[in-house]
Amino acid sequence: MKRMLALTLVLCLLLSGCWAVPWALEGLRAWKSSGAPAGAFDPTETPAGEQTSAPTAAPSGELRFSELPYVRPDMDDFQDLVDGLCQEAASSRDADELLDRLLEYYDAYDEFYTMLSLADIRYSLDLTDEFYAGEYAWLLEQSAQVDKSLDDVYAALADSPAASRLETLYFGPGFLDDYRREEGEPDVWTEGFTSLLTREANLQAQYYDALEELPPETAWNYYDKARELLGPVLLELVSVRRELAQAAGYPDYESFAWDWYYMRDYTPEEVEGYLEEVRRELVPLYRELWSSNFYWEVYTGTYTPEDCLAYLSSAVENMGGTALEAWALMEARELMDIGPGANKYLGSFEVYLTTFGVPFVFLYPSGDVSDLSALAHEFGHFANDYASEGSYLSADTAELMSQGMEFLAAAYATAPEAAVPKVRRSLMAECLSTFVEQSAYYTFEKELYALENPTLEDVDALYAQVAGEYGFDAVGWEPGEWATVPHFYTQPFYILGYVFSADGALQLYRLESRSAGQGLALYEKLLPQWEDYGFVDFLEQNGLESPFGEGHLRELAGCLKEELALRGAGE
Repeated sequence: MKRMLALTLVLCLLLSGCWAVPWALEGLRAWKSSGAPAGAFDPTETPAGEQTSAPTAAPSGELRFSELPYVRPDMDDFQDLVDGLCQEAASSRDADELLDRLLEYYDAYDEFYTMLSLADIRYSLDLTDEFYAGEYAWLLEQSAQVDKSLDDVYAALADSPAASRLETLYFGPGFLDDYRREEGEPDVWTEGFTSLLTREANLQAQYYDALEELPPETAWNYYDKARELLGPVLLELVSVRRELAQAAGYPDYESFAWDWYYMRDYTPEEVEGYLEEVRRELVPLYRELWSSNFYWEVYTGTYTPEDCLAYLSSAVENMGGTALEAWALMEARELMDIGPGANKYLGSFEVYLTTFGVPFVFLYPSGDVSDLSALAHEFGHFANDYASEGSYLSADTAELMSQGMEFLAAAYATAPEAAVPKVRRSLMAECLSTFVEQSAYYTFEKELYALENPTLEDVDALYAQVAGEYGFDAVGWEPGEWATVPHFYTQPFYILGYVFSADGALQLYRLESRSAGQGLALYEKLLPQWEDYGFVDFLEQNGLESPFGEGHLRELAGCLKEELALRGAGE
């Protein structure tokens, strides 16, 4: 069995709270801080009928975001901590003592990724900031060492004389099995493998550097310049990632990413069947929508950050509960930046700063009505991180939290009064676009990684083929726009999560539409969820349908068709 390691996606994460340590081990913080006697905590066991509690976050005081201190991690001290823990594990039978050392290691691990996230945010706020550009690049370069340390620690604990007692008392039976290295078994974390991770991190830093050289998004040559500056970086990233997958014993990079990063509980074959339905059921609606005057009817007018705040605040005040509590924290601690900026990163994300115990929302506004739902999207991640004190949900489930908030905010918002009907219509259009466009991007990405030594011209041809399959001619597309999709550089194969989370979010909306308050009640129940398990299981255990059920997508297509007043194919 391949080791499922908790590697961290460390660039501008669009999901809530990047992974730090596996949830079962993070739960040890709660056990230790509770003063419970040895054996009282079993992180793998949930009493029947009870909801699992979240891990305990570090206290953070009342600092505003601008006051959060950045301190460069000392990597020599970090490695000394790792080496000391591994040496102690080799001979110690004292599970409680090892636990103390393990918690020290977790604190250092969390602090490293908190500082990386903090540098990421501050660099994203101003891409000309040389200090944070340098810190961000340096931290990315160190991240391979930090990720390797996690495997080293677990391997040392697996071989420890205290391993059985650790599993019995703290981890759960079999937890360390995948980290127990049999004699003669190759170690994935070779010098070559870590070197490849470092190369990947350096290329991702190059991507950020190249963004500074792009002309404004409205410039006539924006896509040509993006292709010229960013395209070669992406091709090199694809090459390095293919080597990574091979070094880890996987047949292709997609399989590697699914296991190491996303832990998806559905198969590529199921995905292919779903995408066939997207092309059959939704692409005709997409073509019809964007060939009409819909864009000019809905997206005209300018909306400010103040409009975004008015929209979301009115929604959460009507929703109450956890969403309102999270909103109060975000405002009081200034844990967001949603204004324009001349040198600001052109993207949006939310990230959990584990050491400080707070989430943060970053939004680059486009100035149209989509900004209102974009803020709601990132706030959905924020509310999940707030409620769970740092979520460890899979990427797909995390996106259900964000897209679910988009739909519920549209149902509960009352301001700005003239904008609310437009937001609701634009949200349905964006949901349809998410199904189609993100499916197209996934198809493109999958095919890109299958190409042998592609040139920029090969990629252009591939994108043109995919654009035709998914109806991009209805909106107009540029040959070089493939080079402008951030996820291709920072989070490969993440995009698929948007498709299936949109499916779940639309189910929440339909629940709310049928019976006011029902969708909100379910969402309130979902927000504190934090442990990572399969997305389809998550849906079904919470009363929602699997995306792969027969006729399921056709039913959702009918909902979108009705909401957007579309005729549909052949009518």
